[in-house]
This record gives sequence, C-alpha cells and structure tokens, in this order.
Amino acid sequence: MEEKHSEKPEETNNNVDNGDVDSAAQNDTKNEDEQNAEESQKEEKVDFRQQVDAMNDEELQTLFEKANESANYLDMLQRTKADYENYRKRQERDRATFLKYANQDILKQLLNVMDNLGRAIELGKQSEVDSNFFEGICLVQKELEKTLQDNHVKEIEAKGKAFNPNYHEAVSQIESADHPEMTVLEDFDRGYVYHDRVLRPSKVIVSKQPQVQEQKEENES
Repeated sequence: MEEKHSEKPEETNNNVDNGDVDSAAQNDTKNEDEQNAEESQKEEKVDFRQQVDAMNDEELQTLFEKANESANYLDMLQRTKADYENYRKRQERDRATFLKYANQDILKQLLNVMDNLGRAIELGKQSEVDSNFFEGICLVQKELEKTLQDNHVKEIEAKGKAFNPNYHEAVSQIESADHPEMTVLEDFDRGYVYHDRVLRPSKVIVSKQPQVQEQKEENES
C-alpha cells in the first residue's frame, strides 16, 4: 500500500516592518495637511479679492486707512522692541561696569594706608627702631601691595617718562639740559590705575629748558 505524503504549500513572507508603515503614514498625513493648508490659503486670497472687488469707494478708503493704521502700529511695535533691546544692553553694560569698579573707593583709601606705611619705613631706616617691629611693618606693606595687585591695581610708571596729563600731575618744573622738556624727573607721590581707570595720578616734577639755552636761541633767531 502506497503512503501518501502531503505537501505543505510554501509560506509567503508577508511581514512588513511596522516602523516603515508608521513612517509612510505620517508622511502621507503631513503631505495631505500641507496640501490642505495651501488650498485654504488660496481660497482665502480669492475670497478677499472678491470682497475687495465688491467694495465701493468709501469702503475701500476705510480699508486703506485701516491698513495704514496697522502698518503704523507695526512700526511702533518694532521701534518699541528695538528701544527695549537697546535699554537691556545698556543695563547689562552698566551692571558690568559697576561690578568691575565696585571696589574703587575702598582701594583708593588703601592707597593712603600704604603711603603711611611707606613713610614709616623710610623713617625707620633713618632712626633706631626694634628690628622685629621694622620687619613687621615691611611685611604688612608687602601684603598690602599684593592685595592691591590681586585687585587689578597697578602703579603708574612716571620717572624718566614723558609727561602725560592723563596719568601725571605736575607740581613743579626744574631746568635740565640733560632731559627733553616735560620729562618726569621725580615721582614723589606715586599714582595708581584700577583696571583702566586712574585711581590717583602721580604727582611729579618735570624738566624744562634752561634759561641760558632759551636766551641763546632767541639771540640766534
């Protein structure tokens, strides 16, 4: 007796990636929404044109006036926005400047303290004082100088430099044939800058041309 073998039909793989289906559906929906939006805009434009065509002269004049009024409001809004942006930026600059120079007054007072320490040290060099006490004063001065430096306070270079009214205050002139006129010969009260701002100008003595030289030049002329 012959055995019958049943043949199974080949299975067809109909599995489709669900992600691809969802993506395709989303793209179709997006395209459909865009088409609907474009058609809606076209219909609104046609409807607006029909309304304008149906208006009389008085209605058209009113429409133009409202359009101009809207344009003026838009211009005012844009100007107000620009003014606010300028105000905000100015406030930020002012705040940054305030923070940058916030310690100016107290640092200026510390300069007077350092001046007094310097005078005490000079006096101590010329008289007999306790060595430990003298060294202590010198140490305090060094610590104070470091504190000023850490806070962006720098000494103004003066001696040997050309006189600069932005940084130097001339209190006297001395004749000198060895230096160009208005050269700083002596800096007897040191000046300082805080960042880029002068805390205190240097009080200096500057050179001037000798009288003999001036008379000689007058005679030669």
